Amino acid sequence: MLLTCLNVDGIKGGVVEKGEKEIKQQLTRLIEYYSTTLPDKARVVDDLWKFARMHGRRSYQLIRFCVSPDSEYKKVQRSMVSFSKPCLHMVALR
Repeated sequence: MLLTCLNVDGIKGGVVEKGEKEIKQQLTRLIEYYSTTLPDKARVVDDLWKFARMHGRRSYQLIRFCVSPDSEYKKVQRSMVSFSKPCLHMVALR
């Protein structure tokens, strides 16, 4: 599932190039799964769709660094800090 999340290159700022139905179905299933595991379902769904439409390649790269078993501790720590900055900005716009 995480690979699906990190491989959303088919959606570029809300524009889908190839396999529109398949990509949207995968993303919808993934968002529904995560929204059921967290307390505020509506907010989670909205935030995850915003993140997917934002198409921040840097954010995807930072997530890859955080979950990679090859990453060193400092790299993971710095990636988490860098990743939280745009996410905090997105929440502040609410």
